[in-house]
Amino acid sequence: AHSDKNDQNQNESKDVFLHPGTGDLLSTQILLRQLLIQNPKQTEFSYELIKSNKFQTYHFKVMSSDTEPTVLKTVLGDIQTIQLERTDGPRLDDYWLAPAYGYLLVKSTQKKNGALQVELVLKSYQPVKVCLE
Repeated sequence: AHSDKNDQNQNESKDVFLHPGTGDLLSTQILLRQLLIQNPKQTEFSYELIKSNKFQTYHFKVMSSDTEPTVLKTVLGDIQTIQLERTDGPRLDDYWLAPAYGYLLVKSTQKKNGALQVELVLKSYQPVKVCLE
């Protein structure tokens, strides 16, 4: 079997100290919800993300607000949303979160060079009862 140094480095584990509030790619929508819940009037957000064992700071700008929401037409009806746009990085990422649903992510798009690469759209909603005992 052949193995070179690059293959070995990809399989090595690395201890990384995480600062409070550090996220990863999967936790982005949860972090955005938390930031909006904690600071609904804030117009810009930043948070630290770890990706490939490296820290990056993601920056977001609020494109619409509670007072001037973006209304999305969905299978659930018209939903008032707050639109966030990532202001750094090689692609354009937009997120629409609904205050009436606890800032649930309703839609997300990723565009690169003007072309839509990914679009996520909420198709259904079932409230979950949480019991904290």
